[in-house]
Amino acid sequence: MKITAKSLFWNMVLALGVTGLTLSPGAMAGTGEECVKIRTISLTGGAVLKMMPDQALVSAQITLLDKTAKKARDRADEVVNALFKNLAAVGLTDKDVRADSIYLYEEYAWEKDKRVSKGFRASRSVTVTVNDLTRLSETMDLIMKSGFNNVSGIHYRVRDSKAVKAKVREEAVKDALSKAESIVGGLNAKLGKVLTISYGTVDYDNPQTFRAAKSARMEMAGAAANGPGFDSGDRYQAEEISFADRVDITWELE
Repeated sequence: MKITAKSLFWNMVLALGVTGLTLSPGAMAGTGEECVKIRTISLTGGAVLKMMPDQALVSAQITLLDKTAKKARDRADEVVNALFKNLAAVGLTDKDVRADSIYLYEEYAWEKDKRVSKGFRASRSVTVTVNDLTRLSETMDLIMKSGFNNVSGIHYRVRDSKAVKAKVREEAVKDALSKAESIVGGLNAKLGKVLTISYGTVDYDNPQTFRAAKSARMEMAGAAANGPGFDSGDRYQAEEISFADRVDITWELE
């Protein structure tokens, strides 16, 4: 067969047309040129679980000023040691207390245009874990009697937070599925396979019930004024902690 310039030109056009062919977004169904786009439904599921805390973290500090660095350090250590010595009286052990390193520095003040040393400031912090909340008031009394002069916060939390996280996440997924089934059920459709899942959890350990430092110091001052047997009562009453979660799911419709 004789190949002419005209036939060669059209052969090139057809070749370019085939190689440049692409499918538009969607899914092919049946035969021929029939093309059906995928139908989807997207729902957000949410869940909230409220629980009473079963643990409290008490943060306390001893801050004092003395003439020499050694005296300041020794006095701060004495306060911390006094706390450890009497832990058993409130049902605690050494493992329930985390003591931080001592912070020590020389403190100055301006007097008659001169920088004068006022002594050495020593500061040491502890965090006490209370697993029996009925003994929280006793623990606060012990902290005060040991010599700590500042309680910066009481953080209530749930010990088995991992199980709580799993439970609330499961409920969020169930909520999304229930909503989707309810909607498609009234449209004579069915849920198909899951196409996408978007999940972002919250920070469950974010402190929700820390007391202001000023408030805690005032309570300790009130306890001192009322004597060793002072009971703070419901001022340490814990409140429910809310755990929330959500998930976004997209299904294909059959």
